Amino acid sequence: MPSGRQDPFVEALKQTFLIHLRRRYEPMILVNLPGIRGDSKIPGHVGEIEFDTYRFGNLNRDPDAGRNSVLAYDLILTKRKDSSSPRFMEFFMSGKQIPRGEMLVVSRIPGTEAKQSLLYGMEDLFISYYLPKVVHDPSGSIYTEDIGINFKKVMTAISRSGM
Repeated sequence: MPSGRQDPFVEALKQTFLIHLRRRYEPMILVNLPGIRGDSKIPGHVGEIEFDTYRFGNLNRDPDAGRNSVLAYDLILTKRKDSSSPRFMEFFMSGKQIPRGEMLVVSRIPGTEAKQSLLYGMEDLFISYYLPKVVHDPSGSIYTEDIGINFKKVMTAISRSGM
C-alpha cells in the first residue's frame, strides 16, 4: 500500500469504533434492599442504591447432572461510598437476614430514554462480603466498596420498556 494512504478496512474499523464511543451504552445498576436506603434521585427509584458494576459467580461442576449441580456464588457489587455504606457494614457485621431484594440493570444511551434490560429478584439474602477501598487516580482519591450478597433463590426477567 502506498505511503500516506490508509487501508480501507482499518479506516472502516476506526469509524465503527468512533461511532460506538459516541453512542456507548452506560449501564445503570439499581438495588432495592429493605432496611438499606440509598442516594438515588432517579424518578421511580428514589432511595434505591446505585452501583457501578456487578458480577455473579457460578459454577456447573457436572453438566450431565442438570440444574442441581450448579453452584451460585455471591452477587458482587461495586459502588462509591455513600449514605448506604454504614448500613451495609452494619448488616455485614451482624449477619442480619434480608427477606428479599431486587436489582435492576438498566442499559441506556446518553441523551435518550433509558431502557430496562434485566430485573433480578432475590430471596433470603445476607451481606456476605464488605470491602471498603481507596482507588487513586490523577484527579484524586475515590472511596469505593465491594459488597457481596448471598441469596437462596434468584429469579430473572427481561424487559424492553422504559423506566
